[in-house]
Amino acid sequence: MRLKVKWQNMLGISLLELMLSLAIIAILLIMATRYYQSANENNKRNQAVEMFAAVNGAVQTWRVDQIGSMAASATGGDEEATTSSLPSITDLVSQGYLPPSYGDGTKVAPWGGDIEIKEEPSSAGKYDIGMTDIPSCDAVCNRVSSTIATDTGTSAATCSTNTCTATYSF
Repeated sequence: MRLKVKWQNMLGISLLELMLSLAIIAILLIMATRYYQSANENNKRNQAVEMFAAVNGAVQTWRVDQIGSMAASATGGDEEATTSSLPSITDLVSQGYLPPSYGDGTKVAPWGGDIEIKEEPSSAGKYDIGMTDIPSCDAVCNRVSSTIATDTGTSAATCSTNTCTATYSF
């Protein structure tokens, strides 16, 4: 015996089916949005750590070049005493230690703040790299601290009022 299906009774979808479909779509959109926001924030944190490392590498290379040029031109004396002050980000860009994107205003901190290099006033041979306007400052400082500890054996990144400051030494 064959069942005959009457197509006249199936004119569309019911309100219940529509509401269930919309609920499932809404749940999927909420999950995707949360994942995207989390991944975006994690990406910005990684960018900040990479920027700290890039600026530190540029300062270290600049320092080695300064000492090398002083040694080549010096007739004697203490090389450390004649080293000039730390360069700015624009100095590092103009001298080729950082890519041009750091100096033309397009490469600022991931959240839009500035990157600064300052000499550590409390001790010679140390300098600070600071990044401002970081909403999740503690997480960035923790990652920078672990990176510094891996590279140098010390941990010196601090966070205060949305500013992460990492202390490096020559």
